[in-house]
Amino acid sequence: MIRFSFSSFYMSMIFSNIVILFLYIVFKNQKLMIKLGLPILSGAVLAAMLRMVLPIEFLFLSHNIYFPKAISKVISDIVHPYFGDHFSFWSFVKIVWIVGIILFIIRYLKTEYDFHKDIGHYSKKIPESAPAYQIFKQIQEEFPKTKCIELRTFPFAQSPFIYGMHNPYILLPEELELDDKQLYYILRHEISHHLHHDFLLKLGVEFLCIAYWWNPLCRFLKNKADMILEMRIDQTISKDSDQRLEYFECLLFVANHISEPSKLKSSRIISFCDKSSITLKQRFEMLMDTKTQPFSNTKKYIFLLFLALSFILSYVFIFEASYIDPSNNSFDNILTTGNSYFIEKEDGRYDLYIDRKYVITEDSIEYYSEDIPIYREEVKPHETH
Repeated sequence: MIRFSFSSFYMSMIFSNIVILFLYIVFKNQKLMIKLGLPILSGAVLAAMLRMVLPIEFLFLSHNIYFPKAISKVISDIVHPYFGDHFSFWSFVKIVWIVGIILFIIRYLKTEYDFHKDIGHYSKKIPESAPAYQIFKQIQEEFPKTKCIELRTFPFAQSPFIYGMHNPYILLPEELELDDKQLYYILRHEISHHLHHDFLLKLGVEFLCIAYWWNPLCRFLKNKADMILEMRIDQTISKDSDQRLEYFECLLFVANHISEPSKLKSSRIISFCDKSSITLKQRFEMLMDTKTQPFSNTKKYIFLLFLALSFILSYVFIFEASYIDPSNNSFDNILTTGNSYFIEKEDGRYDLYIDRKYVITEDSIEYYSEDIPIYREEVKPHETH
């Protein structure tokens, strides 16, 4: 049985936000970032994303740990005080949350539509005689799965980027003059994003930010996920020290061409680089630092195992309120085995009936008397007595 409740929600937030704060500390520390390496950083991002995607409780797996009375009373006040018969503060939060998601989805679809229209209207195919086209064709012959990609210029681009998933474009700035070596690194970089299916992860993070539009840490998670994607491609393309130096010089050259932060808002683009000096510094450190030794494989496996175990335990142990304010359940003193019963719903919640009249729906009934009868949803009220 699976259930979404206030408890499952805040357990998801506790775990994912702790992981995000861990990532914040790591990205502030160059040596720690290099010691951990991309696999662990990627694993941490994935764990945070999965926990936020699944803010649910597996009833067959979970065990309750009860908060102290003071904390429990706060939670009880959020979940149980009703305005009318069924409306609580938590109900109000869910309504605002859903309305926000709808508005952000509308904004996202409008942005994507406008950007796609601009690409179709303003981008231009690169002539076959151009050096960029010749280098691009050589790379496509090396990687046949990239035949679906088309090379164009785009006047509003300050940095090269790849756009789209099924039939993507690589778009180059019109005024950016690049030599053959720089063109090769840039085109290989963008093509590698397509080969690694990075758009799927980027799109997943984007929808996660829409779902949790109210959480500012989601934006940090998105930025660091993008950073990890770029670092992975950096390491894929530049194998030795000479290539790394040439590659980073290309990064720096393009960054110096950028006059202001990008105004391109589509989530379906992955840029070669941006103007941020912090981003460039971290990519350079991960690429060029040969003095800092990464953790041994054994230590990395232990850390990944700890991360996976923590993820599982966040579903096993659920913190619950152990206090119910009598003012929030004024009917609690009149419940008897003769006049009341629960009907267990398919979603794991319980409808309470007193004198055969519906009173309230509870996520959990562990604070009620164990003597009160419990029936399945298919059992009709008149059949219980």
